[in-house]
Amino acid sequence: MGVERIHLESIRRGEMAFSLQISAGQALVMQNVRGRAVAFKGNQLVFASLDGGRMTFPLNELAANSYGGIGSLRRFRERRQSENETGEEPQRTHPFHFTVTKALQSVFLLMAARVSLFVTCIVDQMFPKVGMAVVDVLERLGFRVDFPEGQTCCGQPAFNSGYREEAREVARHFLDVFRDVDYIVVPSGSCCSMVAHHFEDIFDKEPENLGRARRLEPKVYEFSRFLLEVAGVEDVGAKFDEVVTYHDSCHALRELRIKDGPRRLLGSVRGLELREMDAAEECCGFGGTFSVKFAEVSGGMARNKIDSILRTGASTVVSIDSSCLMQLQGALSRAGLPIRTLHLAEVLASR
Repeated sequence: MGVERIHLESIRRGEMAFSLQISAGQALVMQNVRGRAVAFKGNQLVFASLDGGRMTFPLNELAANSYGGIGSLRRFRERRQSENETGEEPQRTHPFHFTVTKALQSVFLLMAARVSLFVTCIVDQMFPKVGMAVVDVLERLGFRVDFPEGQTCCGQPAFNSGYREEAREVARHFLDVFRDVDYIVVPSGSCCSMVAHHFEDIFDKEPENLGRARRLEPKVYEFSRFLLEVAGVEDVGAKFDEVVTYHDSCHALRELRIKDGPRRLLGSVRGLELREMDAAEECCGFGGTFSVKFAEVSGGMARNKIDSILRTGASTVVSIDSSCLMQLQGALSRAGLPIRTLHLAEVLASR
């Protein structure tokens, strides 16, 4: 059988585009930059659109419906074009039959990029469930996630404390460990900012490592930004029946300019009500060693933040930085308040 490629513009005027190639009894999804296919899930083949929508192809109907293989794909494309032209609500379920059904069921369709998780020190040592939640969400979207076991620290604690040479030593190791990755996903705005922005500062006198850092920088993504800009999804299928409020961590907000993204992701979680703090952008008072060197000031800042949280009536505080959440949870616990803190990834992993 010859090769035939069909371009499908699907779900709401081309929010996802992919080509299906069928050749010599094999079926492969050729993914482009606008969409992502999400392989087999139980007895269904699921494709995800950029708005988080899903097309579902029930496998038990593949054999029961004889739509004529490639011809069915043409009709599917024509139906989608008609929906685009008329503005009618797209159908979300499209059973169809391939002449290579058995091959289709046996071939792993998702040609996914390899995502490497940089888990960060605080997640690794104190909040491992955050790392597991990140992996759960990424794998649910069809990514292949690996965890380079040689990873240690990004060097931020030493850098922020003025120990530049020690920070460089750690950063060199980071460059070695992650040198061949496709993407690096980081569940922290501060650690992501360290790699993406400040490696250039500490390697300003090491041209070779400066070049390596610059080549790596476009591959480094904070978790929420990766979901929105690379995976292209806002709705990851999460369900969380609580009232939450969101804390903007300093590095994410001020250095990475991350503000609306996490809120968009939370807004797509079923059952979740997001209430904004009047002091959402104020620092929680952690600041790494700042909270140790200036404990009274740090504690005062945390208490001000807690007052703002209480005014929302939320039962959960969400952020993308576990260090901020640790600071806030400590203040909440000392005050005897029944409010918990969760990383964004933990909310998005909830079903």
